[in-house]
Amino acid sequence: MNNNSEFMPVECLNVPKVLFYDKQYEDLSMDAKLIYALLLDRKEMAIRNEWVDEYGDTYVIYPKQEMKKYLNISRYRIDQALAELEEHDQMVEVTVPYPGKAIPKGERL
Repeated sequence: MNNNSEFMPVECLNVPKVLFYDKQYEDLSMDAKLIYALLLDRKEMAIRNEWVDEYGDTYVIYPKQEMKKYLNISRYRIDQALAELEEHDQMVEVTVPYPGKAIPKGERL
């Protein structure tokens, strides 16, 4: 922390307390809880940009490579955490953006 009397606003990530206090989430790993918080943060941007699929569901674009970079964890841990979230009351649904097609140059999953 800075010892100056000036306050410097800091952008924060909101992590729902329910992930820590509700018994139904006690089996989720810290990786899964943190990734869920990151996805919620991205969902705000998706709502502002009106990223809605044909079913009316808001979708979030968050490449696994980016998660790996920001969390400094392996791709395996990212995949494990996302699988936990998918299996746990379907908290998230992970899809491939271009099923059966080559991923456009410059985009990575």
